[in-house]
Amino acid sequence: MSIANTITQGITLSNSGTYASPLTITSTGYIDNTGTGNGIYGPNTAAWTVVNQGTIIATAGYGIDLARGGSVDNAGTGTLIQGYGGVVIKGTAGTVTNSATIIGTGTTASAAGVYLGAGGSVANTGAGGLIEGYGGVVIAGGGTVTNSATIIGAGTAAAAGVYLKAGGLVANDAGLIEGYGGVKITNSAGTVTNSATIIGTGTAASAAGVYLNAGGSVANTGTGGLVQGYGGVVIAGSAGTVTNSSTIIATGTAAAAGVYLNAGGLVANDAGLIEGYGGVKI
Repeated sequence: MSIANTITQGITLSNSGTYASPLTITSTGYIDNTGTGNGIYGPNTAAWTVVNQGTIIATAGYGIDLARGGSVDNAGTGTLIQGYGGVVIKGTAGTVTNSATIIGTGTTASAAGVYLGAGGSVANTGAGGLIEGYGGVVIAGGGTVTNSATIIGAGTAAAAGVYLKAGGLVANDAGLIEGYGGVKITNSAGTVTNSATIIGTGTAASAAGVYLNAGGSVANTGTGGLVQGYGGVVIAGSAGTVTNSSTIIATGTAAAAGVYLNAGGLVANDAGLIEGYGGVKI
């Protein structure tokens, strides 16, 4: 099914009828829920599919909320998904592909640009791809994030550009990931590959460019690879591996290091720069 007109209320997906899944919002389609509730809601009865080429806005709720998994594809010039949280997929694993704009406008931890509550993957691509919220991309459960565009976490404290809460992979190629912490991966081992820019803007020890609290690896490569934060790369909990042929910078004072492995590991720096109040600490 498809929507090509303006609807001034939220809609609920179904297996048949006007709002049957898979549902496409065309370039002329506009969903604007100025009341309570979500722009598009998928109930806890099935996995749902939404393709957006138009505009979905919720003033008080989520732009899209899929309660039992599914996928969201957001693409096209001027295409927008916006809500207190941008896209939320729970229940089972979710998939989000974005080459346009997804915005979470809220000011609490639940207001991510994209939140996957049961794992899944996010691919943010294209020159105009933007995902932004209190946390940029947050995945509870094992997850994968690939980015060649822009992901911004605008919140403070525990917020990050990308936050994987049960391990996973972040691959940042020709993109920007920025937040109070740049990339944060906890509870299981994480893998980060970067040949572009990852920045933690915070001023506390938790605001690293990359922070892995259960071990893992970071590869920072390419002519323009930059990882920067109060601490550059911090790997705790289990042994870590860092390979660098580009730039890693810690901006903090006192115990801040360019690379800090607090449970042992390996650092290989080949024609790169690692800089901080301390350079490398193992």
